[in-house]
Amino acid sequence: MRLVVVCCLCEKVFDDMENEIGKARWKERQSYMTTYQLTRADIRVSHGYCPDCLKAYRNFLRLPRESRRARQKEEKA
Repeated sequence: MRLVVVCCLCEKVFDDMENEIGKARWKERQSYMTTYQLTRADIRVSHGYCPDCLKAYRNFLRLPRESRRARQKEEKA
């Protein structure tokens, strides 16, 4: 069984098996599963943030509280 880190926002998977320099380490889930011929039964999931989502989330937290609430309401609607 393999432990896989998945971004909790965009669901990209961190590929810790990639050795080639310059290759993206965060990959689409389906691409990752296909590359390593995995099924859901073969993995255990842990959650984190990919660099893009972490940056976006940090920027969101820098907004004033009122702006964050308004933005959340817009996203839910």
